[in-house]
Amino acid sequence: MVALVDGYAGSIRILRITRDGVAEAKSGRLNITPQPLGPRDWERLERFERTQRELPPRIHLVGPLFKSQVTDPVFAADGTLWVRRNDFDPGTESISIGARFLLVPMDDRPQSVVQLPPGLSLNAVRGNLLAGVRKTDLGVHQVEVWEQRR
Repeated sequence: MVALVDGYAGSIRILRITRDGVAEAKSGRLNITPQPLGPRDWERLERFERTQRELPPRIHLVGPLFKSQVTDPVFAADGTLWVRRNDFDPGTESISIGARFLLVPMDDRPQSVVQLPPGLSLNAVRGNLLAGVRKTDLGVHQVEVWEQRR
């Protein structure tokens, strides 16, 4: 299966690829609220552009531009799509890539949210086992397996 996830607007399409071709398995919306870039985001973009040593041709962005609300999709063995939520903090107008995952089941069950340990990069979900990688304080990548209690 292949997931086409629009992390800005919240649309999702899951395609099933078979020998006969490509068929849509599911489409819908994610439980996210699109967040436009705020003044601090524009300031960060301008600072980034000014600090580039080799400036590319100037690109003029026209708003409203949006922040991606999700990233890092992973399919579980049962077909459920796990998508990392990027949580928006209105006070600082910033996105923190957190440890909350939005679960999109293939059937008609509602979407839900699961909180994982901070810093864990999810790589696989098999049954109630979650496998991921975390970087230690010394910069070493460490494989971890967690059991999800239901």
